[in-house]
Amino acid sequence: MNSQTIAIFPTPLMVIDNPNPLSMTEYNFIKEHENKNKELMNVGSLNEISKSSYILDSPELANLKEFCQQGVNKFTSEIYSATEDELNITISWINIVRSGRAVFPHKHKNAVLSGVYYYESTEDFPLAFETPLENNVDYSVVNDYNPFNSEEYTVSSPGNQLILFPSWLRHRVINTTSSTRSGSVAFNTFLKPNKDYGFHYNKTLVNIKE
Repeated sequence: MNSQTIAIFPTPLMVIDNPNPLSMTEYNFIKEHENKNKELMNVGSLNEISKSSYILDSPELANLKEFCQQGVNKFTSEIYSATEDELNITISWINIVRSGRAVFPHKHKNAVLSGVYYYESTEDFPLAFETPLENNVDYSVVNDYNPFNSEEYTVSSPGNQLILFPSWLRHRVINTTSSTRSGSVAFNTFLKPNKDYGFHYNKTLVNIKE
């Protein structure tokens, strides 16, 4: 039987290795921000999130922010075939997941793309993405899982790696009993301010006055 399977409307996920791992100055800045002042960390949903929502705006992390922005530009250009400078990194924060903890399923509203830069290995704390498609049938037997029938897709990182995905995609960090922990810098992006977007009949001006 001659047939063709066409994957329509796939969900993009981009993984980018950092050719220049964090310097000791950058890594120590993050570690000090984690540990020096415990009051800087909020414990919620079993994970720890920095109170600072603009951690990538710190001068000490300028190179990391530039790398992440380049990744966002690459995603925008190669995946959406849009002008590569359409999106800006907005908020950013440190995220820590320790043994026995997790991050509950969620998505990032009021954002376009989201990213997670892992400065530590996450082999024991995989990032799991839920399918956005509704499967209306549970088959009696599933012989093998593939992108068309899976309910979840997991990604682990060896560290010094950026993972980018659409902000509407629900995701979580799986609970493990590992003796290690996972450390990352996460961020959201949005359309650049004071610029028109869309076609002539539905133009939208993102007007943000400084």
